[in-house]
This record gives sequence, structure tokens and C-alpha cells, in this order.
Amino acid sequence: MLSGGRFWRNTTSSFTNDVLADGAYRLRHLCKSKSYELVNCKPQSAVPASTNLIRLDELKAIIATVNDGAHDLPYEDTESSSASNTDPHRRILEYTQGVFRSDNLTEDLSFGRIKSLPLPFETFTKAFSMGLAQQVYVDSGKGSSSEMQGFFDEL
Repeated sequence: MLSGGRFWRNTTSSFTNDVLADGAYRLRHLCKSKSYELVNCKPQSAVPASTNLIRLDELKAIIATVNDGAHDLPYEDTESSSASNTDPHRRILEYTQGVFRSDNLTEDLSFGRIKSLPLPFETFTKAFSMGLAQQVYVDSGKGSSSEMQGFFDEL
């Protein structure tokens, strides 16, 4: 998490299983990553003429608050204007997910699984939010709202 003025960046990650077998020792690999911009994060201390920093326990409380799903801002809201109040909010910046191949290269493994040869199969990066897809495709007549909803339901 890096400070960038009034914004913070928070990344959550998921990992695969470990492989601990004879002749194969593989530690977990990254299989999913989500990065968020945290908005309206203010330290509890307000000492005049001092650099007031957010303490680790305060930051943990902020992250727990925004992870409830009720404090999410649309990707398109780069100015955080839809933040309902001065409470902390989060805006997704990046979402990447990947799966790995089986050892004999004939199939993909289920999400979050690797075997003795952790060979990448596919990696997906979400490029559109529902709101952005609505603006680009539906509003211009290039697709229907039901098509977009069906696509996003698959993710």
C-alpha cells in the first residue's frame, strides 16, 4: 500500500496450492490479484503542525470497512464524486486471474490448483467494468444490455 496524497492503493491476492511430493517441491503461485484505490482515508490523529500518519491498525480497520461491498465506487469515477459521504471508499483499478496447465499439457486445471509443473495456461485481465461496457457498446448500439450482463455474469 503506497500513499499518493489522499489516495492509497490496496492489493488483495490469492494463491494456488503448494506441491510437496517426491521429486517436486513447488510453493504457491499467484492466481488472482485485485488492486483498489482507497479514497477518504484520514488518520484519526489531528495534531496541529505535525505530519499525521495513518497507523497500521487504522489502515486495517479502513480496509475491513471498504471490503463489505457497500463502499465500492464505479471504475469510471476517477474523481470519487459518487462517494456518498466522507467515509472511506474503494475503486477497483485492476483485476487479473490465471489458471495453470496439467503436467501432461492436455487440459487446464481448476482455478487455484497447480501440479508439479506449474505451467501457465490462461491469464485474464478485466478491461471493462459494466458501466464502461454500457457506455462503449450498449449506448453506441454495438451490443445489447442483456449481452453485456451475460458476459459479466460469466466472470
